[in-house]
Formats: sequence, structure tokens, C-alpha cells
Amino acid sequence: PFCPSNCVVVEHLQQWPWRRQQQKMVKICAYGTCNSDTRYPDRVLGVRFFPFPKPKRNMEACLRWIRACGRPHSQLSHEKVTKHTYVCSKHFKEGRPTKRYPDPQPADGREVAPKRQHVYSRTMTPLETSENDENCKKRISLSPPPNETPGASSDDTACLQEKHKEATPTQESLDNIRLREENEKLKQQLASLQLQQLVKEKKAQRKQKTKNSFNVEDVNKSPVKNMLQYYTGFTYATFMLLFSFLVPDKSVNPIVYLEKQSACMLLPLKEQLFLVLCRLRHGFHLKDLGFRFNVSMQEASVIFNSWIKYMYYRLGSLCLWPSRDVLVSKMTSEYRRLFPNVIAIIDCTEVRTDRPSSLKTQSQCFSDYKSGTTLKALIVTDSRGSFMFSTCLYPGSISDNNICTLGGFYKLLSDLMSEGKLKPGDAIMADKGFVIDKELEQLGLKLIIPPFSSSSCQMSPGNVATTRQIASHRIHIERAISRIKTFKLVSRKVTSNLGIYIFD
Repeated sequence: PFCPSNCVVVEHLQQWPWRRQQQKMVKICAYGTCNSDTRYPDRVLGVRFFPFPKPKRNMEACLRWIRACGRPHSQLSHEKVTKHTYVCSKHFKEGRPTKRYPDPQPADGREVAPKRQHVYSRTMTPLETSENDENCKKRISLSPPPNETPGASSDDTACLQEKHKEATPTQESLDNIRLREENEKLKQQLASLQLQQLVKEKKAQRKQKTKNSFNVEDVNKSPVKNMLQYYTGFTYATFMLLFSFLVPDKSVNPIVYLEKQSACMLLPLKEQLFLVLCRLRHGFHLKDLGFRFNVSMQEASVIFNSWIKYMYYRLGSLCLWPSRDVLVSKMTSEYRRLFPNVIAIIDCTEVRTDRPSSLKTQSQCFSDYKSGTTLKALIVTDSRGSFMFSTCLYPGSISDNNICTLGGFYKLLSDLMSEGKLKPGDAIMADKGFVIDKELEQLGLKLIIPPFSSSSCQMSPGNVATTRQIASHRIHIERAISRIKTFKLVSRKVTSNLGIYIFD
């Protein structure tokens, strides 16, 4: 998979903040007064544990096991049976559930009778019945009459040999076998055709539903103005430009789904992108998206995750940093007068996350600024607030200086210097938290930050004026970050169900 050059893996973060540490599950026997417990190895020597039958799948077997365990209803009932309820091998007559003894021995000491084996009778086809009748007649004809003894005369022996020849397989029986095989093949072909017809009908129904469902064209033509921009954050023209960039050839699906996920391909590509943008913009639940787009909740999840990876691959490969001449020409007159050499403005933003279960990860992700667990990223904009660079997400406890190093910001500036997009003497504007003047001096750049105040005396009028000038132009990057937070999926607390896709 593609990974842009500005993305650096955090080596000191051992696990994602929301991923729980996998621990070995404790197994305890639920039978009577049995004390088998995997926490005490001396009690489970040579003991195996077997899970209870699930009430939803086999309620009858589950109730039999509960009665055999002999526990009070308040301690063990079908409502309290989970996937972690076990009975150990001590309580089975053969050491495990078998066909003869599928249930544990009763706790009251009663003997368990073996389970009766069901005898299944097979219904014979008319063809098999007729063949069996003929064979029966032949066997009867071969047996000697009751009033005659075998081997009485040579004539009888010759007669039996002739009848035995008649009992050998004839051409007619071979034809019957051949017809039976052809019949089975025809049945299989018929079943395959019926399955194909069923799939075609489902596709037709899905297409019919999609025509009348929540889609791009209907939302764009809605009598309520700017509904598409409300759902996606883009106008119709911008949406179509993004779609044409992500899907250059509409006849080829750029996302390959697994065979069991092929139902996702029934939704048109334009509607799939619309689904992803709706979830990013408003944080719609997967069940809500499934209802809007007439897909299942699982299909909506697969579509969203697949498109996020693909968009990260396509959009992450773009170079957003324009040439120096373009940046200077787009500066406002006031900005060019005060800071003619300041090419970029940098700042950090944080996204709240669920508190991780690991104490080590929790301490790494705790942010003093937000007073909670967060993920942090470095943002770079131009003088007008247009995005030019962004790092990956890092733990919230990382400092501004370290995120510049780990995020590849210095490497990016070095590459831009070699390409001619930056010149020696250019400056970077930042907040007081970025004490990176030495690193920028090594690259031939300058750092513009507000002056620090002293505890012994007040700021001089010149420092106050400089602070106000820098703050009046740093507001552009604050507004750019606020535009990111309009996408509610990242403005809210990031939950564990998003998994690693938040990093994309």
C-alpha cells in the first residue's frame, strides 16, 4: 500500500490507544460444586473445558446441561449462559460430549442412559423400486423349489446356470444407470440456473431501490438549496471534480472487493463516494447510512473503510506545496508589507479519543492542553490559510518540537530547498511552543514567533505591537483548523470502531 513521504511511523507507540491488551481468558467449570479453574493449574491437570450449547442455536440442549449441573436458577439459567460458560471433562461419562452421551452426568447421581440413535429411512425412487423388484424376482427364480433338493440331476444344474446368466447385468440396467447420472447432472444445472436467476432478480431489485433512494442527483436537485454542500461540504462541481480524479475510468472499479463483499459493487461508484463524504461530514452511523443507501450495515462499513484507504493512497500522493512565486503573489498587501519572507504558518491540532485500557498508552496519549487522551498532528498553511502539509497523528503527549522531527517537517523543508521552492532567508511563522529556531537555522531559514514576556517587567510597546501583528496573521491557520473540525467524524471523540482508519 502507498504511504506518502510525509508520513512517519511512531516507533515508541507500541499499540493503538483503543486496542485492548489480549489476555488469556479464565475458564471456570459451572457444574455443581466443581472447583476446576484455570487460574489454579493444580486443579486442571488433564482437564478439558467444553462450552455450553448456545441458547439461540440449541435451547433444548442448553436446558439439559443446566439441569445436569444442578445449580440454583439464580446462579445458572439460559439467560446467564454466555460463550464463556464451560463444563469440564470430569462430568462426562466418556470424558467429553459424544453421540452416545452428549450431556454431562446429572449432579444428583442419577445414571445417564445412552442417547438413542435415530434410524433414517430413505425414500426410494420409482426407478430404484422397479430395479429392486426385478432383482428380487431373479433371486426368487434362482432359489430351488422347496420340494426339490439341490444337485438332484444334471438337468437341474443346467437350468440353474441358464437362470444365472439371465441374472447378470443386462444392457437395460446399464442404460438405467446412465440415465440416472444424466438426471443428476441436469438437476445440478437446473439449480445453478435458478441461483443465477435469483441473483439477477436481486440486482434488479437493488437497482430499482437505488433509483428511488438517497443519491447525489436527487440531493443536488432538491428544492432546498445547497443540500449537497450540507451533506458533503462540497458543491456539485467540486464533488464531480473529486470523483473524476478518484475514478478516472468510470467503467473500471478502482476498489477490488472480496468475493463475499461483492454485494458492495451493486451500489454505483458515485453513490459510494457520496456515502463516505456523508459519514465524514456528519458522522452518520452505519445503520443510518445503510437505510439511506439501501445497503446492509456491514456493506456500508466495508465501503467506507475501503474508500478511506483508497482516498489516502490517491490524495496522499499529491504535492500541495506550490512554488515560491505563487505563494508570494497570493499574499495580501498587509501581510507582504509586514512579513515579506514568511512563506508558511505552522500549528498543531488535537483529536480526542477514547481512553485506552493500557496505562502506558494512556499516559502517552494524555494531553495537558485538552486534559484528556488525544491524537496530535502538525498542520502547515500559506498566508491565506490553504493547506500545504499535514503529518500523521501522534500521541497527545508529544511536544511541538518532537512532532516536527518525527513528522518529517525538516526533511520536507530540505527537499523544498533543493527543488527551489524555498530560498535561504525565508521564514516560518509559529506559536511560542515551537522552539525550533536552531533546526531552521541549519537549513538557512528563520523562525518568526511572538516575543516572550518577562516576569520582572512588562512587555515593551514594540513587543506588544509585534505580538498583535503575528496574532492577526496566525488567525488564518486557526480558521483552517476550524474547517477541519466541521467534519464531525474528527470533531467528536474518536471511538474504537474507527480502528486504524482514523490515521488515513
